[in-house]
Amino acid sequence: QKSINASVKQLLEDKIRAARLGPVEDGGNGFFRITDRAITGADGAVQFLFAGLRTNPDSVKSMEGLDGAWIEEANRASKKSIGLLTPTIRKPGSEMWWSWNRTLTTDPCDVMFLGGTPPPRSVIRKVSWRDNAYFPDVLREEMEWDKQRDVDKWLHVWEGEQVSRSEARVFRNWRVDDIDDQVPEGCVPRLGADWGFVNDPSVLVECYVWGRTLYIR
Repeated sequence: QKSINASVKQLLEDKIRAARLGPVEDGGNGFFRITDRAITGADGAVQFLFAGLRTNPDSVKSMEGLDGAWIEEANRASKKSIGLLTPTIRKPGSEMWWSWNRTLTTDPCDVMFLGGTPPPRSVIRKVSWRDNAYFPDVLREEMEWDKQRDVDKWLHVWEGEQVSRSEARVFRNWRVDDIDDQVPEGCVPRLGADWGFVNDPSVLVECYVWGRTLYIR
């Protein structure tokens, strides 16, 4: 994250306050105290420390004696950051949790866990919306809309697959629909063919252009 305020710290704070375990001034019982870069217990013992691996990887060098580390959005962690963090978490029984939505197979965390033999004692799980017992209907509607409109986006955002298409796609504002009743009368059809050599199949298309609208069959 670029700042602590943009990190998962806010989520933990919200859960603490919702359980009324936060600062007394916030209506809690004072079980936790919240500072800019840490969450501590009422006795001052540090429960959570927060650091930005992306912007300040050297900040983790001094974090010894930790019971564990949670690396959220781990696909953004550089190889250097991972190399600095891993030997720091060495307390007996400590754990490291890596969570990320896959982007590229070349991302360092992807290479470490999915690119061959993973580190010893690793437990790897693919987790999706199907594992969320509280998955709301509003997100389900959005997911189904993405599936109909942009399969690549649906696979990446909702199914956890790596990005398969470039962000340099020409068209983004498109939809799948029946064009038989939409192509204006008198619009001349144009035919085109493309023989793909990588991911694209060979395709034959019939197109109509009317103003700034392109119809493709």
